Amino acid sequence: MENEILLYIEGMADKKTEDVITLEINRTVPGVELVQVNAEQGTVSVTGGDLDLLHIQDIVESLGYTVIPEASPI
Repeated sequence: MENEILLYIEGMADKKTEDVITLEINRTVPGVELVQVNAEQGTVSVTGGDLDLLHIQDIVESLGYTVIPEASPI
């Protein structure tokens, strides 16, 4: 079953930020089919099967960004 997780993030600044988050999620989260990061909007969208919300949040936070909990997940 395909799931989508949408996170709102503080601290993202530019294309490099988008690339780093995308690479790390694709590299470490099983079942990911698509990662879309938008620094301007402050969002990270992850689509795939059997996604682990807490694992994805931990990855983003380990990179130095803050997940805004009340806005996550959809």
